Amino acid sequence: MPGARTPKLLSKFLDHKGLLNVSNPFYFLGFNKDEFFDIIKYMKEEVTKEMTIAEVIEKYPKAASIFMIYGLHCAGCPAAQSETLEQLALANQMDLKKLLKDLNKAAK
Repeated sequence: MPGARTPKLLSKFLDHKGLLNVSNPFYFLGFNKDEFFDIIKYMKEEVTKEMTIAEVIEKYPKAASIFMIYGLHCAGCPAAQSETLEQLALANQMDLKKLLKDLNKAAK
């Protein structure tokens, strides 16, 4: 058990005997293994045609400038909450592949 003089931050890394707990290396980061890999997956996720405009802008704020370059001032409109990028491209007769490529470039 950690002693009374053990700093609180350090004590979270010690087991009940006061020994360093190395059984879960992700614990040092403050996450369990599943949470850690969920974060990595989220960070690596690419912009896809199934994403809504709002999802893209929320996740990648720089993407808003790509929409503006394309003449799409839809970032703040109500349709942004439910309209997918695929629907957006169809409605505006745009090249979906090029849009996705540009959005993914901005997301990096």
